[in-house]
Amino acid sequence: MSLMFAGRALPLALVLFSGPVVACSVSATSLNFGVINPLTDGATVSTTTVSVDCPETAGYTLSVSAGNGGYDQRWLVDGGGHRLYYNLYTDQSYNQVVGDGSGVSVTVAGSSGTETLHGRLPAQRTAVPGVYGDQLVVTVSF
Repeated sequence: MSLMFAGRALPLALVLFSGPVVACSVSATSLNFGVINPLTDGATVSTTTVSVDCPETAGYTLSVSAGNGGYDQRWLVDGGGHRLYYNLYTDQSYNQVVGDGSGVSVTVAGSSGTETLHGRLPAQRTAVPGVYGDQLVVTVSF
Protein backbone atom coordinates (compact mmCIF):
# COMPACT_ATOMS: atom_id res chain seq x y z
CA MET A 1 0.00 0.00 0.00
CA SER A 2 1.39 3.43 -0.73
CA LEU A 3 0.50 7.06 -0.99
CA MET A 4 1.30 8.89 -4.17
CA PHE A 5 1.37 12.52 -5.24
CA ALA A 6 2.63 13.80 -8.57
CA GLY A 7 3.88 10.45 -9.72
CA ARG A 8 5.86 9.02 -6.79
CA ALA A 9 4.51 6.12 -4.76
CA LEU A 10 5.77 5.40 -1.27
CA PRO A 11 5.13 2.08 0.43
CA LEU A 12 2.51 2.18 3.15
CA ALA A 13 5.09 0.26 5.17
CA LEU A 14 4.34 -3.19 6.44
CA VAL A 15 1.49 -5.18 7.83
CA LEU A 16 1.93 -6.36 11.42
CA PHE A 17 0.02 -9.17 13.10
CA SER A 18 -0.82 -9.57 16.76
CA GLY A 19 -2.96 -12.08 18.63
CA PRO A 20 -3.25 -15.83 18.10
CA VAL A 21 -1.52 -17.44 15.14
CA VAL A 22 -3.91 -17.48 12.18
CA ALA A 23 -2.83 -18.37 8.64
CA CYS A 24 -4.11 -15.32 6.78
CA SER A 25 -2.84 -13.18 3.95
CA VAL A 26 -3.05 -9.41 3.84
CA SER A 27 -2.58 -7.16 0.82
CA ALA A 28 -3.23 -3.52 0.02
CA THR A 29 -3.55 -1.27 -3.02
CA SER A 30 -1.98 2.16 -3.48
CA LEU A 31 -3.62 5.37 -2.38
CA ASN A 32 -2.82 7.82 -5.17
CA PHE A 33 -4.01 11.43 -5.19
CA GLY A 34 -2.38 11.93 -8.59
CA VAL A 35 -1.45 15.39 -9.83
CA ILE A 36 -3.45 18.18 -8.18
CA ASN A 37 -4.17 21.72 -9.30
CA PRO A 38 -3.88 24.11 -6.31
CA LEU A 39 -6.15 26.61 -8.11
CA THR A 40 -9.08 24.16 -8.01
CA ASP A 41 -11.60 24.76 -5.24
CA GLY A 42 -12.61 21.14 -4.66
CA ALA A 43 -10.92 18.44 -2.66
CA THR A 44 -8.99 15.62 -4.31
CA VAL A 45 -10.14 12.17 -3.25
CA SER A 46 -8.88 8.62 -3.70
CA THR A 47 -9.47 5.17 -2.24
CA THR A 48 -7.34 2.24 -1.21
CA THR A 49 -8.30 -1.27 -0.22
CA VAL A 50 -6.86 -3.59 2.40
CA SER A 51 -7.74 -7.25 1.81
CA VAL A 52 -7.58 -9.82 4.60
CA ASP A 53 -8.03 -13.43 3.50
CA CYS A 54 -8.26 -16.16 6.13
CA PRO A 55 -9.00 -19.86 5.52
CA GLU A 56 -11.63 -19.73 8.23
CA THR A 57 -13.72 -16.80 9.34
CA ALA A 58 -11.57 -14.85 11.74
CA GLY A 59 -12.52 -11.46 13.12
CA TYR A 60 -9.86 -8.79 13.00
CA THR A 61 -9.24 -5.16 13.83
CA LEU A 62 -7.43 -2.99 11.30
CA SER A 63 -5.63 0.12 12.51
CA VAL A 64 -3.47 2.66 10.66
CA SER A 65 -0.63 4.78 12.07
CA ALA A 66 -0.73 8.57 11.95
CA GLY A 67 2.22 8.85 9.56
CA ASN A 68 3.29 12.47 9.25
CA GLY A 69 1.20 14.67 11.49
CA GLY A 70 -1.52 13.27 13.70
CA TYR A 71 -4.91 11.65 13.35
CA ASP A 72 -6.63 15.03 13.33
CA GLN A 73 -4.51 16.11 10.33
CA ARG A 74 -2.01 13.99 8.41
CA TRP A 75 0.27 15.53 5.82
CA LEU A 76 2.26 14.59 2.76
CA VAL A 77 5.72 16.12 2.63
CA ASP A 78 8.17 16.78 -0.20
CA GLY A 79 11.98 16.86 -0.10
CA GLY A 80 11.95 20.56 0.83
CA GLY A 81 9.66 20.08 3.84
CA HIS A 82 6.57 21.56 2.17
CA ARG A 83 3.29 20.01 3.31
CA LEU A 84 0.00 19.01 1.74
CA TYR A 85 -2.66 18.17 4.31
CA TYR A 86 -4.89 15.12 3.91
CA ASN A 87 -6.58 12.42 5.91
CA LEU A 88 -7.80 8.84 5.60
CA TYR A 89 -11.37 7.87 6.46
CA THR A 90 -13.55 4.78 6.90
CA ASP A 91 -16.48 6.30 5.01
CA GLN A 92 -17.23 8.26 1.83
CA SER A 93 -18.71 11.06 3.94
CA TYR A 94 -15.25 11.64 5.45
CA ASN A 95 -16.60 11.58 9.02
CA GLN A 96 -14.51 8.87 10.69
CA VAL A 97 -10.72 9.13 10.58
CA VAL A 98 -8.95 5.77 10.36
CA GLY A 99 -6.33 5.38 13.06
CA ASP A 100 -5.59 3.42 16.21
CA GLY A 101 -8.80 4.25 18.09
CA SER A 102 -7.30 7.09 20.10
CA GLY A 103 -8.38 10.72 19.97
CA VAL A 104 -10.43 11.45 16.86
CA SER A 105 -9.58 8.15 15.15
CA VAL A 106 -11.36 4.80 14.88
CA THR A 107 -10.26 1.28 13.95
CA VAL A 108 -12.00 -0.96 11.42
CA ALA A 109 -13.49 -4.30 12.53
CA GLY A 110 -14.01 -7.01 9.93
CA SER A 111 -13.76 -10.68 9.04
CA SER A 112 -12.05 -12.09 5.94
CA GLY A 113 -12.81 -9.42 3.42
CA THR A 114 -11.80 -6.17 1.80
CA GLU A 115 -11.86 -2.85 3.62
CA THR A 116 -12.06 0.32 1.55
CA LEU A 117 -10.38 3.39 3.01
CA HIS A 118 -11.10 6.86 1.63
CA GLY A 119 -8.39 9.52 1.25
CA ARG A 120 -9.27 13.21 1.06
CA LEU A 121 -6.86 16.04 0.28
CA PRO A 122 -8.67 19.40 0.63
CA ALA A 123 -7.98 22.26 -1.80
CA GLN A 124 -4.71 23.99 -0.85
CA ARG A 125 -4.07 27.17 -2.80
CA THR A 126 -0.56 27.66 -1.39
CA ALA A 127 0.69 24.21 -2.50
CA VAL A 128 4.25 24.21 -3.81
CA PRO A 129 4.90 22.00 -6.88
CA GLY A 130 6.74 18.84 -5.99
CA VAL A 131 6.55 15.14 -5.27
CA TYR A 132 4.93 14.46 -1.90
CA GLY A 133 4.55 11.32 0.18
CA ASP A 134 3.72 9.86 3.56
CA GLN A 135 4.37 6.46 5.09
CA LEU A 136 1.73 4.69 7.16
CA VAL A 137 1.79 1.39 9.00
CA VAL A 138 -1.29 -0.83 8.78
CA THR A 139 -1.74 -3.26 11.68
CA VAL A 140 -4.15 -6.19 11.52
CA SER A 141 -4.92 -7.73 14.91
CA PHE A 142 -6.76 -11.06 15.13
